[in-house]
Amino acid sequence: MFKETKLGIFSLIAGLFLILISSSFSITGNVVFENNMLDFSYLKILGWVFLLISMILLLGRKSLDAIVIPTGGGEFEPQEEMYYQDEARAKKALRRKSWLDDEGYFVISGKVHDDEKVRGGQSVSIYNYLKRHGIKPGNIMIEGKSKKTMENVIYTLKKIKEREIRKHGKIRRPIRVAFVSYPEHLKRFEDFEKTAIERGYFDRGDFEFHKIRTFPHGKDRKSQRKVEKDYESSPERIIKHAIAKVLMRYMLG
Repeated sequence: MFKETKLGIFSLIAGLFLILISSSFSITGNVVFENNMLDFSYLKILGWVFLLISMILLLGRKSLDAIVIPTGGGEFEPQEEMYYQDEARAKKALRRKSWLDDEGYFVISGKVHDDEKVRGGQSVSIYNYLKRHGIKPGNIMIEGKSKKTMENVIYTLKKIKEREIRKHGKIRRPIRVAFVSYPEHLKRFEDFEKTAIERGYFDRGDFEFHKIRTFPHGKDRKSQRKVEKDYESSPERIIKHAIAKVLMRYMLG
């Protein structure tokens, strides 16, 4: 059981107990403990605080089978030997490590290739970053061949599905997968996943899709949000959606 779950259960019990105690004493307080009514109101407030904390911990926590980190771009960060987007996504994925279940793992989605700035390529740099921050190699999988968003979705989901079948002999449906990226990029992931289901490449219910959002630097955030809003209704999205159907038919038969 996750430590967040244990803390959530403790907060729930503590909150209910404090509210019950304060309500009980409030009833008798007018006769016996009238001078202490203020103290009991503090207990009730504290009880509601504990209940709020328990709701955040128990209802807000996700339990994921895999967190997918697609390779990105942006400025090169020489200190970490990574591109900005790669580092931002890996860092955010690590912050959400507690969302993984006991057998959960990280997937690095992107082609393994040499890069003039990154030793071993972007997928390897993300892999090394995760290892440096305490993730065991057995809990990291590299997809290895996708070069664009559509391929990130198709190849990654295929690889996750194959791993699930190898390990358990069947699919424990749904497989709960979260992609890490900026919001506009995540919309495209969702588009391609829906298209793959519509075309019958995956069964509806094979996967449960989650989003872990990253954001650009503060100065770029406003412009990025405008780009996302424009993309929602743009002909580009409609055209990419149509092209995706054709390419997926070719890629997956």
